[in-house]
Amino acid sequence: MSVRKQIVDALVARFEAISGVTTVDQWAVGSLGVSDLPAIVVRDADSSANSESMSETEHVAEINIDVLAEGDNAMDAVDAIVENVLLKIGEDETIGSLCEFCTLGGVAKSLEQQEDRIASANVVVSANYSTELWQF
Repeated sequence: MSVRKQIVDALVARFEAISGVTTVDQWAVGSLGVSDLPAIVVRDADSSANSESMSETEHVAEINIDVLAEGDNAMDAVDAIVENVLLKIGEDETIGSLCEFCTLGGVAKSLEQQEDRIASANVVVSANYSTELWQF
């Protein structure tokens, strides 16, 4: 299993410990219903690599963490979950020594009102890690 996949799996496991969250999944956007909320969806969206030596590649994996909640206090719920997500990452920024460190790229929030009031936030985190050449 790639280091990148191990990092994502480790984050999912950490987020599953956040109380009050109904669903924690990878790549589940679009398949979630109101009954699945509040939810956290983790996606390893993008990465970059730089081979600075003959034996090692430095990687930066961009990980998108979507937080969704519904109801009259949906944005308050999203804010609380985002805070817990960041605290879980901050407990060990090396994600169990899988990466050298993580950085926060930002948090973007939105609120939609259709049949239900759905609040969401997208948290962008970069995980910096190394592998042998030609691995990810």
